[in-house]
Amino acid sequence: MTLNCFYHPDREAKEKCEICGKLICLECKMVLKRLYGSQESRHVIRYEVCPLCYYDKKDKEYGEKAIRFALMMTIPSAIIIIILIIVEVFFYMVIGLAILIAFSWIYALYFAPKKRDEFKQEKMDFLRGLKDYTAIKKNLESELRCGNCGANIEPNTSICSYCGIEL
Repeated sequence: MTLNCFYHPDREAKEKCEICGKLICLECKMVLKRLYGSQESRHVIRYEVCPLCYYDKKDKEYGEKAIRFALMMTIPSAIIIIILIIVEVFFYMVIGLAILIAFSWIYALYFAPKKRDEFKQEKMDFLRGLKDYTAIKKNLESELRCGNCGANIEPNTSICSYCGIEL
């Protein structure tokens, strides 16, 4: 018994999504990479996932994580800026930290949403392609074919017009 792909029911599933557990074919398999570890010892872990889990994870990565990154840059930098202003030293360091904060927020509010929109568009294209695939598949299945020669036959016909066999 073969198990079929969740997205393409006519294809044999070769993989299983590591997030949601859906069975997927090789065409649907997408690889999600995550970096773990410190500067000295980094590890890349690969997850083989279905397209919907892939796009959802990427959407989340460029959404919440970008804002979290900007906040993590802003709070300590703002504290250091306040201390440096009070002590009245290292004017250039204050300017540098302010620029760092500005760039982290530009990334979080401009570039990350742009990237999220790209992933949402890719997800919509995938879903649209899936609908087209199933529509074409249904049209092919709905055509009547002769059991002998395989030619298309008209509905409500009792004899194949190509080979002459009775249906």
